[in-house]
Amino acid sequence: MMTMTKLSQQTARTGAALLLALVASCALAACDRNAPQSRNARPPKSDFERSLDTIRTGQHVKIYVIRRADGQPLRPEDRQYLRDIKPMKTGMWVVTEDATTALAGAGFEFEPELLADLAKRFTVEDYTGR
Repeated sequence: MMTMTKLSQQTARTGAALLLALVASCALAACDRNAPQSRNARPPKSDFERSLDTIRTGQHVKIYVIRRADGQPLRPEDRQYLRDIKPMKTGMWVVTEDATTALAGAGFEFEPELLADLAKRFTVEDYTGR
């Protein structure tokens, strides 16, 4: 039969072991918060990538990316030119937040004459399938 002293000692050891386990689990939990969320975590998409995704969701046959040759933001007269020259069947136009890029989603391929006109002022890239 256990005496009161032995029982108190056993209870104290059990309590100490539980306390140690609790402290260790809290320490491990704190370490996980500082670790990267996931090794496969993707960096946030750029403005251009988000705009391209917007065009892609439209199920367009062709996607064209249009930028000023000097890399500067599109000016109001550039935007007006694109509105005036654009084919009627261009389904969607998106301009990036920094206004450096216009993306066009079309249900057809731009005619060579239109591409030549655009190339006089802009760089035009075909992003279909990229």
